[in-house]
Amino acid sequence: QALNAKLSEILTEMEASYPYYNPDFMHPLPNKDKVCTINSHTQKGDRVEFSYQEHGAKVVRANLLYTLNGGARYEEWFRQPADLLPDSKVVAQLPAGTSHYFINLIDENNFLESYPEVMDMRGQARGKNPYSTMALPVK
Repeated sequence: QALNAKLSEILTEMEASYPYYNPDFMHPLPNKDKVCTINSHTQKGDRVEFSYQEHGAKVVRANLLYTLNGGARYEEWFRQPADLLPDSKVVAQLPAGTSHYFINLIDENNFLESYPEVMDMRGQARGKNPYSTMALPVK
């Protein structure tokens, strides 16, 4: 317990994010059935908006994941906070030069839901397919 407390203290100091639960994990997890679903998205210029539906767990945080070099051999992805709005909406500003993006919603039980769905390593052919092939392209 002392080691766990020390590790938590260090992670808090670094403002590191803790691991999230995967709602697509094939085995039972508490509160897995309460994860939100992302219903739709729109893009107008550099503003993107997503709508979602909660199924028992409150969405407490949202992050935009984006890349400036989608399709490149070594894509680099960045994360920035997105804004939660009333009526189950999320909005984010796309940084200049963004080529592709995802949205991540995190609920009160620490489950992470991505849109569009992010492929696992097997689906990504062990890193040979860039993540931008599944991401939303900037219009």
